[in-house]
Amino acid sequence: MTSKPLLALCIATACTPAFAGDAVSSLNGKLEAMGGKVNSNDASAIMGSLTAPLGSRYGVQLDALSADINSTNASGYGLHAFWRDSDRGMAGLTGSQVKTGGNQMNRVGVEGEVYLPNLTVAGEIGQQRGDVPKAEYGSLDLTWYANDNLALNVGASKADSFNKQHLGVEYQTPLKGLALFADAASGDNGYDHVMGGLTYYFGGNKSLKQRHRQDDPQNPLFDAVMGLEANVPAPVTTDNGGSNGIR
Repeated sequence: MTSKPLLALCIATACTPAFAGDAVSSLNGKLEAMGGKVNSNDASAIMGSLTAPLGSRYGVQLDALSADINSTNASGYGLHAFWRDSDRGMAGLTGSQVKTGGNQMNRVGVEGEVYLPNLTVAGEIGQQRGDVPKAEYGSLDLTWYANDNLALNVGASKADSFNKQHLGVEYQTPLKGLALFADAASGDNGYDHVMGGLTYYFGGNKSLKQRHRQDDPQNPLFDAVMGLEANVPAPVTTDNGGSNGIR
């Protein structure tokens, strides 16, 4: 029989038994800090996510971002609502809004993941609008787990006429909750980035693969900011050398 002090502690910390297959093992979160280069310019970002279970089969996640890209401030927030069986896969709805340089982009779409023993196949498709042409976007990523704490990721994305490919790695260190990551990408119109940083995961002592499949879906806001910058139409130049801010 559960003791009263233990029961009180469990209620106070919102702990939930992590039955196999649950959508979200328990209330959890993560903070990501990164820095590097985007198109040879300095870039840095801080992102955060908070994920909560809604019963045993559903979950919800809130995302936020604050970034500086070549001395231009960027910000964003997002929402995921999803069904997941942590043994098989995930399917859900996602929405986000990002802003940078006085421009704004909204995205609404669907996302999904399929879990194999050492491989995750993830994809997203939807529509974007705002200070960009109304258009579709999508991505496909493969994550291979060399071991439970080392993940290699390769993927491609398309947003309107902007195509991008990337290669990434994430390693969870022996320090509880601390992981290191790096990502390199190239795309149309000479786009490239090389970013690296660290993630601190809140919620339980588990492997990196378990965190990816039992806790929080990926925070997509940095990629959304890159998509906004790539898809904002260039100002129309007038005869007198000025510009007409048509979007």
